[in-house]
Amino acid sequence: MAHLHANVSISEHLTFAEHFFMWLFKEKLNADNSMSDEDRNPHEKYIIGVITMTFAMINFLITITVTINLLRIKSMQNSFGYLNISHGIGDSLVLLIFILWYAPMIIIGSEIDQTLVALKIAHFTAICMCGANHSAIFIAAGRYNALVHPFKYSLVFTRRRTMIFIAIAWATAFGHHCLSFFHTLCGEFLSWFVDLCYGLVMIILIGGTDIATFYQMRKAKQVRTLSDKHS
Repeated sequence: MAHLHANVSISEHLTFAEHFFMWLFKEKLNADNSMSDEDRNPHEKYIIGVITMTFAMINFLITITVTINLLRIKSMQNSFGYLNISHGIGDSLVLLIFILWYAPMIIIGSEIDQTLVALKIAHFTAICMCGANHSAIFIAAGRYNALVHPFKYSLVFTRRRTMIFIAIAWATAFGHHCLSFFHTLCGEFLSWFVDLCYGLVMIILIGGTDIATFYQMRKAKQVRTLSDKHS
């Protein structure tokens, strides 16, 4: 009975996405293969916390420096610069929260991460992350447009439209994470869209657009090489 109870307890805390990957890789998480407290390194939380904080601080310093320079450089006061500033602000806020909240909570091992305050911080982190991701979509679209339709770029990505794009990026980020998802059947179902499907869509939109841009650059280079040979 204890073994069955352990299986049920573990299974109840798995998200829909985790169930999907368990099915995909034919692996089941149960009391036999789950890690117990005795198996854990006693210094594990300190190691993970320090590593998390170190990488977060390095990335934060780089990101905030680039973002500040984008604000200061006059030549970057354009659509591309504004979108990158939006992306940088989102990334900087996420990294700052990791430095000031998540990494210390890992090191301390406090139960405060289960409180309402922690939930709201998690929501804010998710909003900032999505705001940065959505800004990256417009950045990728702008790069592609500038390469394929250079004469239309200045007409499409005007300053006014860029501000609208940024507003859309952050409004959709807020709308995406304005609700709380708990360990319920509905919450697990919604986690499929929030975790897995959303990530796949971001990869397709951003990565796909960047791949298309790279393809167009390669194609243009080949055309130029052929024209140089004929000339």
